[in-house]
Amino acid sequence: EREKKNETYKENLVRLDNFVMYLFENDTVAIPKETSWFGEVQVNGRHTPLEERKLYKEDWLGLKALDKKGALSFRTIKGDHMQIPEHVFKDVMTEFLGPFNKTVVSVDDFESEEL
Repeated sequence: EREKKNETYKENLVRLDNFVMYLFENDTVAIPKETSWFGEVQVNGRHTPLEERKLYKEDWLGLKALDKKGALSFRTIKGDHMQIPEHVFKDVMTEFLGPFNKTVVSVDDFESEEL
């Protein structure tokens, strides 16, 4: 790991409202699958979760700051890498981006000086 950390990367990441990480139970791309949550697997096979890693404890990336403000989410999904069922996709979009199939009103429809 780099001695000099990228502070701009950290500053930008911490500005997120939500950082959601998905671990796919049968992942054949992210191996070991725990790396989906920034976990680490040692040579001896022991799994080190994110919270026990130096990059979290010293907050190199801003993940600890996100976690403290409740913006870091760990989710698990059945299946292989990026095989997301439509109902899960819709739920995620609704929870983090707003209602699925939402009708967006044009800015031109408002008569406010604030816009």
